[in-house]
Amino acid sequence: MIRDKMNEEFDFFFCDEEEDIHQHKIAIGNRASTAPMIITDLNLQVDLSYVTEFPKPVLEIVDMKKRVKITGCRLILPTNQLFIKGFIRKNISYTDGISMSFLIENFPFERKIKLKDYLTIPKQPKMNTRHENYYSISNSIPNGYNHSNKRLSNDPGHIHHHSTHHFNELSYCELIQSTIIESSEPINKGIEVSNYTLPTGATIKEELFTQVENNLSIDLAIQVIQRQPIFIS
Repeated sequence: MIRDKMNEEFDFFFCDEEEDIHQHKIAIGNRASTAPMIITDLNLQVDLSYVTEFPKPVLEIVDMKKRVKITGCRLILPTNQLFIKGFIRKNISYTDGISMSFLIENFPFERKIKLKDYLTIPKQPKMNTRHENYYSISNSIPNGYNHSNKRLSNDPGHIHHHSTHHFNELSYCELIQSTIIESSEPINKGIEVSNYTLPTGATIKEELFTQVENNLSIDLAIQVIQRQPIFIS
């Protein structure tokens, strides 16, 4: 079963933050090339809190795997705002003491960071330009006006355009490392389940649950990269 928590009641983590980064120098030569340049290295922390709803009673969680997925990372120039979004995917194996079941959940997060400095200065986007000019014409004045005058205007069918389009390099991100620390605890342990029988060999009735409260702290190491023209030796 796959459950997407994009519109659940919990709020994903979102904040404005400033990141201090130190600039370094690049060796310059006489050969032109283009190469991916690391604009910045970031260490981010994301905190999430949510409740997992199991479709079946749970006696024991057998295994739980978590993965970080980055779905968007964009540096908006010249504002120096970095927008990052993604989600945590959790794959849970659990049992009610009789059979195994599986549950997949996705929990989104977003971050917005104000960059104050860079390892490599990003190449600013060039703006497109458009120019146009018109040609004047003169026409006779219609009846009812002074015929000694002319109607002066531009020729609507004759326009000259001059436009320039720049194709800039977009920045992108690479996820270098993720560390997830999680604490999970059942919040409705001991629920009554109708038509439930004890597992084979059980001597006492163990408590079942269907809800688990989760608190996660995720540390992400991310590089922001942009292809730039450089000169090498």
